[in-house]
Amino acid sequence: MTDYTQLLSAEVWAFIKETEAAYPPGAADEPVAVQRGYYNALCAKFDRPHPPRLRVENLTQNGLSMRRYHPQSPRGQVLYLHGGGFVVGGLESHDAICAEVADQAQASVLAVDYRLAPEHRHPAALHDAQAALTWLLANSHGPLVLAGDSAGATLAARLAHSNRHNARLAGQALIYPWLGAVRDTPSTQAHANAPMLTRADMDYYQALIFEHPYIANGPDLFVLNDQNVADLPPTFIVTAECDPFASDGHDYAEMLGAAKARVTLVKGEGLVHGFLRARHTVPAAARAFSNLTAAIGAMFD
Repeated sequence: MTDYTQLLSAEVWAFIKETEAAYPPGAADEPVAVQRGYYNALCAKFDRPHPPRLRVENLTQNGLSMRRYHPQSPRGQVLYLHGGGFVVGGLESHDAICAEVADQAQASVLAVDYRLAPEHRHPAALHDAQAALTWLLANSHGPLVLAGDSAGATLAARLAHSNRHNARLAGQALIYPWLGAVRDTPSTQAHANAPMLTRADMDYYQALIFEHPYIANGPDLFVLNDQNVADLPPTFIVTAECDPFASDGHDYAEMLGAAKARVTLVKGEGLVHGFLRARHTVPAAARAFSNLTAAIGAMFD
């Protein structure tokens, strides 16, 4: 059994305890609407005010709600897709994160309020993500990076595969990504009962997303099921050490490396799933977030 008292710092434990106070254990047994309320309240606890001189606009296109963050001198575009297991999360949960990505990477960031399960099972979220990308390509100029955390990274990576031949696609940035159907991996075995995300949580979310379990093993959502990694843009991946999803990021980096693709993998030692919310309180999370925004900025060069 993994001894998290040795792996995690006091700052990370403080983050975990504050998270659990807002999103209590057993929340998955509550109705989905209650879970979403818990999650939004949790995310709000870690928010900071928007950076100065950042312009924000809310948009609705074909029924899809989006939010755009404009720094003064953007060098490119980012389509940011939020995490939350495809079940929780939205424009509010990741508002501060998107604002800080826009400021630090000097990019116009478009966030997407894609449809959630179980009301809208796969492929609804993917269709919404592609619709947002299509709109952004038609209503902006310059290089474009696809980014997301957890389930949002699932979508970002899938879009990178599907749109790899678009000349404007400059890269993908994936934060503790979920890239394959839930299965036995070194990280799901070592961290089945990790703080913040467990193997049981992973199974729960996957069951809500797919109408039939076998769909998860197809290549249309999870890129680890897609062996064609040719012609992909530069890829930045940051994982969390104490996360059952950690092997997904490592396995994808190995796939890309074997295909001679440009890939950077940063292993977030001593970090847990969801550490983006700890970027202002945990030094290791702050470094990982700085690496992320620097990597996105470099993709515009």
